[in-house]
Amino acid sequence: MIGARHFGNNLIFMKVIKSNKESLESIRAGVNFAANLVLPTLGPCGTNVIIGRKFERPKSTNDGKTILGATELVDEVENEAVKILYEGAEKLERKVKDGTSTFTEITRGIVNTGFVRMHQADSFIKTAHSSQSLRKELNTARDLVIAELKKHATPVKGIEDLQNIAFSSVEDKTIGDMIAHVVDTVGKDGHIKVEEDEMLDVSYSISEGMEVSAGYLSRDMVTNDETLEAVFDDAHILVIKGKVDVQESITPIIAKLNESKANELVIFAEDFNQDLIRVCISNWKKNIFKVLTIKVNVWDKGILDDICTVSGATLIEPEKAMVADTLEVLGKVKKVKVTSKDTLIIGGVEDKKKAITKLKAEMKGAKAFDKQKLEERVARISGKVAVISVGAINDTERGYLKDKIDDAVGATQGALIDGVVRGGGFTLNKIANDLPHNILTEILKVPYNKIKNDIGMEIPETVIDPVRVPIEVIQMACSTAWSLFGSSAVIADKNETDTE
Repeated sequence: MIGARHFGNNLIFMKVIKSNKESLESIRAGVNFAANLVLPTLGPCGTNVIIGRKFERPKSTNDGKTILGATELVDEVENEAVKILYEGAEKLERKVKDGTSTFTEITRGIVNTGFVRMHQADSFIKTAHSSQSLRKELNTARDLVIAELKKHATPVKGIEDLQNIAFSSVEDKTIGDMIAHVVDTVGKDGHIKVEEDEMLDVSYSISEGMEVSAGYLSRDMVTNDETLEAVFDDAHILVIKGKVDVQESITPIIAKLNESKANELVIFAEDFNQDLIRVCISNWKKNIFKVLTIKVNVWDKGILDDICTVSGATLIEPEKAMVADTLEVLGKVKKVKVTSKDTLIIGGVEDKKKAITKLKAEMKGAKAFDKQKLEERVARISGKVAVISVGAINDTERGYLKDKIDDAVGATQGALIDGVVRGGGFTLNKIANDLPHNILTEILKVPYNKIKNDIGMEIPETVIDPVRVPIEVIQMACSTAWSLFGSSAVIADKNETDTE
């Protein structure tokens, strides 16, 4: 059905509406089309997909999420299904940086099974009953599989396990060994950033530093329009408790920096006056003086103190901000990288023992919740920051390699936190064979069978995955599949809105 609206004598079609079995048929078709594109990329012998993009270089990738994001179908409802599939893959990648191809295939299996099961009913009431029964069955099967995955998990034994995990993701031993070394050095609480570089090889650097979950307040403050980042080298840091209310409160320190031939300042504070922000942006555009303002989360207890610890800055109280006219109150770090969501401080103060000792002393008499927060603060200020710079012979190869390294870093670091299981779909296949038959058991065998057939042999024991990946894959696949086949209708924008 097509929704329409009259404008004078013209009839403008606005929406495409499908319901019941018709909508589910289109959803199923969209999911199967997208999954057929993604499935060949699964595993060490997986193939790539080349994605053409207007005004940008083509991208060669075997990343399931990227392929889903580039897929657009002519049928409006089928295309909505692909969008929902992509949204699930995007959420999964944010959590574990891996597993999006497996997620796509398992979601496809659940959608197909659900479609067949629900349409064995011959009436609306029976279909509704079948839908709810199926959801309950799916949730029960999901919980059983996740419980079994946790039972199979073992702790990372050492650098060799990390090397095996990294190699499984990046498929290059030299780079895999380098990633394992970086992850082992920074630990589970450290931060690793992967970025493209103009050189021809892959390198890394490790520094003291920390990540802050807060970003710039205006897009006008970016220094790189392509990455949408603001980057300051040899950055001066000013940390103010409370709200920076008037321009005069930071004028003295800016004057001192000008005298020292510096024209950049990063300010962390709990809030900023909007007029002050506008003045900062105006000065930024005129290249008079660049002030990068970062509003921290006031509920993140101790965040300003921790920034001071890492950067060497002095915390300025609101009533004393007017007299902050000496450079001694400023911190200094090697680099600050800021996006709209977070800030990476690289290369700060190396001797943090005094602050860590104080926080650990506070833990002794603290309640459970407060103790956990103090432990998080210790991890935050004692962490390290690594930057992996990815170079290659051309832009397409560089982008492809960056995606692979990004996945490998996420998988390897995740293994330190929750442990590992046999990879290549082996553990999911074993669980499917061990559990009583349910809605998921046959679906879980697909990744293993595909990879085993590709390599022509049993999955080696050295192929291991962080257990977080299959757990999150199962959870996200069940959630996404239900949102797809648990819908009774789809309302989509029509592709040609000006059709008469």
